[in-house]
Amino acid sequence: MARRVLPFLLSVALVACAEQKPALINCAEANIPRLIVERCFAGDLSRGKYIGNVACFPFSKPQRLAGIWRVSLESSQFQSLDPSGVQSARVWLEVDAKPRLAAASMQGDKPRSFDVDFIGRRSLCPIGYGHMGMSQQEVVVDRFLSVRERGL
Repeated sequence: MARRVLPFLLSVALVACAEQKPALINCAEANIPRLIVERCFAGDLSRGKYIGNVACFPFSKPQRLAGIWRVSLESSQFQSLDPSGVQSARVWLEVDAKPRLAAASMQGDKPRSFDVDFIGRRSLCPIGYGHMGMSQQEVVVDRFLSVRERGL
């Protein structure tokens, strides 16, 4: 009996975690500073622990994305081509496990560009992401499928 129940409980727990709603459920709420502080910083900017962008703001479901990742000092920009050939602009690429060369570029080494293919999520609200909030959109990498440095 226990052998049949355990897999069921694990699958229910995984589904519940995967469907967790963000603290701010729409773009209108995401533009109200008081709600951001209350729901994403436990009500206190100075002592509250930030829960992270994906937990705070609305994001898409995980999807496969590909494009060019440009990294330089305090910069991580992503450009993708949609089916019509239009390039995205001002999109911060958030990567927890950065490849060594990309991390070096973001800390002051020479700028680099990479062809990337990954599973990730897009922000749904144009607010302010990345370094100093200068990017209107953010893409969060869940896992890289491939990363290849581009030539000059």
